[in-house]
Amino acid sequence: MTVVGEPKHGSLPEELSSSTAKLVYLYLRTAGDATPDQLQSALGVKKLTLFPVLHRLETEGFIETVDGGGSYSAIR
Repeated sequence: MTVVGEPKHGSLPEELSSSTAKLVYLYLRTAGDATPDQLQSALGVKKLTLFPVLHRLETEGFIETVDGGGSYSAIR
Protein backbone atom coordinates (compact mmCIF):
# COMPACT_ATOMS: atom_id res chain seq x y z
CA MET A 1 0.00 0.00 0.00
CA THR A 2 1.36 3.42 -0.93
CA VAL A 3 0.49 6.39 1.25
CA VAL A 4 0.36 9.76 -0.49
CA GLY A 5 3.01 12.13 0.85
CA GLU A 6 5.16 9.37 2.33
CA PRO A 7 8.60 9.23 0.76
CA LYS A 8 9.76 5.95 -0.70
CA HIS A 9 13.06 4.66 0.59
CA GLY A 10 15.75 6.90 -0.86
CA SER A 11 13.35 9.47 -2.30
CA LEU A 12 12.33 12.94 -1.21
CA PRO A 13 8.83 14.00 -0.22
CA GLU A 14 7.01 15.67 -3.10
CA GLU A 15 6.01 18.56 -0.82
CA LEU A 16 9.60 19.82 -0.68
CA SER A 17 9.99 22.26 -3.54
CA SER A 18 12.97 24.29 -2.32
CA SER A 19 16.36 22.89 -3.27
CA THR A 20 17.75 24.00 0.10
CA ALA A 21 14.93 22.25 1.98
CA LYS A 22 15.60 19.08 -0.02
CA LEU A 23 19.32 19.30 0.72
CA VAL A 24 18.81 19.83 4.47
CA TYR A 25 16.19 17.08 4.73
CA LEU A 26 18.29 14.57 2.79
CA TYR A 27 21.35 15.38 4.89
CA LEU A 28 19.43 14.83 8.14
CA ARG A 29 17.94 11.57 6.85
CA THR A 30 21.38 10.32 5.89
CA ALA A 31 23.61 11.70 8.64
CA GLY A 32 21.17 11.67 11.55
CA ASP A 33 21.10 14.51 14.07
CA ALA A 34 22.87 17.75 13.25
CA THR A 35 23.19 21.21 14.77
CA PRO A 36 22.77 24.34 12.66
CA ASP A 37 26.56 24.81 12.81
CA GLN A 38 27.11 21.28 11.48
CA LEU A 39 24.56 21.81 8.71
CA GLN A 40 26.15 25.11 7.74
CA SER A 41 29.60 23.54 7.60
CA ALA A 42 28.55 20.36 5.78
CA LEU A 43 26.19 21.97 3.26
CA GLY A 44 27.73 25.39 2.79
CA VAL A 45 24.41 27.08 3.53
CA LYS A 46 24.44 30.37 5.43
CA LYS A 47 22.55 30.41 8.73
CA LEU A 48 20.42 33.30 7.47
CA THR A 49 19.14 30.89 4.81
CA LEU A 50 19.22 27.79 7.01
CA PHE A 51 17.02 28.88 9.93
CA PRO A 52 13.86 29.63 7.91
CA VAL A 53 14.28 26.30 6.11
CA LEU A 54 14.67 24.43 9.42
CA HIS A 55 11.60 26.20 10.79
CA ARG A 56 9.52 25.27 7.74
CA LEU A 57 10.68 21.64 7.79
CA GLU A 58 9.87 21.40 11.50
CA THR A 59 6.47 23.10 11.14
CA GLU A 60 5.52 20.76 8.29
CA GLY A 61 6.54 17.67 10.28
CA PHE A 62 9.62 16.61 8.31
CA ILE A 63 12.14 17.20 11.09
CA GLU A 64 12.13 17.66 14.86
CA THR A 65 14.40 19.28 17.40
CA VAL A 66 16.39 16.97 19.64
CA ASP A 67 18.91 17.44 22.47
CA GLY A 68 16.87 20.23 24.05
CA GLY A 69 16.44 22.06 20.75
CA GLY A 70 20.13 22.24 19.83
CA SER A 71 19.99 19.67 17.04
CA TYR A 72 17.59 18.56 14.35
CA SER A 73 16.63 15.10 13.15
CA ALA A 74 14.51 13.87 10.22
CA ILE A 75 11.33 12.11 11.30
CA ARG A 76 9.60 11.30 8.00
